Amino acid sequence: MALINTKERYGKVAQIFHWLTALLILGLLIAGTIMTYLPDGTADQIARKVFMYSMHKTIGVIVLLVAIMRIVWAFANPRPKPLHPERKLETFAAETAHWVLYIAIVAMPVTGLLYHASSTGFAPIWWPFGQELPFVPQSENLSKIFASMHWILALGITLTLIAHIGGALKHLVIDKDVTIDRMVPSKLSEDFKLPHSDAKHLPKGLAAVAAIIVVGFSLGAIGLNVSAKNKAADSASRTQVINAPADVKGDAVWKVIAAESTLKISIKQLGSPVEGEFKNWDAVINFDPDNLETSFVDARIAVGSLQLGSVSDQAKSADFLNADEYAEARFTSDDFQSTGENSYEAQGTLEIAGVAKPFTLNFELTIEGNRAKMQTRTELNRMDYEVGAQKYANEDSVGFPVEIMIDLAAEKQ
Repeated sequence: MALINTKERYGKVAQIFHWLTALLILGLLIAGTIMTYLPDGTADQIARKVFMYSMHKTIGVIVLLVAIMRIVWAFANPRPKPLHPERKLETFAAETAHWVLYIAIVAMPVTGLLYHASSTGFAPIWWPFGQELPFVPQSENLSKIFASMHWILALGITLTLIAHIGGALKHLVIDKDVTIDRMVPSKLSEDFKLPHSDAKHLPKGLAAVAAIIVVGFSLGAIGLNVSAKNKAADSASRTQVINAPADVKGDAVWKVIAAESTLKISIKQLGSPVEGEFKNWDAVINFDPDNLETSFVDARIAVGSLQLGSVSDQAKSADFLNADEYAEARFTSDDFQSTGENSYEAQGTLEIAGVAKPFTLNFELTIEGNRAKMQTRTELNRMDYEVGAQKYANEDSVGFPVEIMIDLAAEKQ
């Protein structure tokens, strides 16, 4: 059999690309289906789940590379002539499905890669090029868009595969021709079409179609699973904004400008940093650099508003922050000291998950007219607040240090 395509059949290269793609997609979908059902209650379970997610993502990248090479080869080697050119509608439908599948096997891993790069995912791709992509910022809204596109493509490729499988079954069972034989390494019949009663090609054809059917059903399963997870994530993210009391009077009262302020955290999971952000928080600030004795701050954070990539729900569960029982984290201080030009220290109390501890916050502050900007990069030990102390009492899975990054803009009232 020739390496390149002929007018009668596909060559060895095209056959290898076809079946390699089928096997990779099958592995991709099996891994994707399994990983959605894996529990994540213990360190071992998290490690297993991370492994499956990384496998899924890595196979997706391989599928993308193979698909690109396959399409390049398809342009360089025209497909064999249709068996039934007189059936114009059937030929058009087959050609359309053929190119839709080509587009889908490129678009699906691309949207998955964009989803990975734009979110703060916890499972790395097994490659040496890093996890970020140029010009793709980490953004919750952007990652949701790519996730939706990924799911829509999964639905589209499922429908197209069903049509593709249906066509293959028609040729195999009804027409009893050599359509499938042209994509497997076997000898074609002498007359290029088997008699209606002849089924020599049936065993090989059935094996090929069986593999395609598995792929089709797997795609449907993964599409439904992703859809359900997206809906659950959207529901979990609808957290009520907590507004700190605003009954403090005085010229030095500052109001947080939410649109220009961020409260982020970073923690290592299985050795890789995972960054997240509290979307809803506020603070009562009475600060005067010339009168620190009367200054104070009361900051409150809606724990349920934490977005920490793929582990958001776990971080807010009873195993860690326990957002259902302790809806707020809180920092209060009325003890400020100047530590240098535009540098200050606030000694106060930080309460997380019902545990209150003394906490010192060092920060940089610049005031220009009625606007102020504060920045701080500090760190705490999650074990000091018993976060994850029951099931994650070592750093095998989740690190102890939690980096806190605050960029606050405020306006004088």
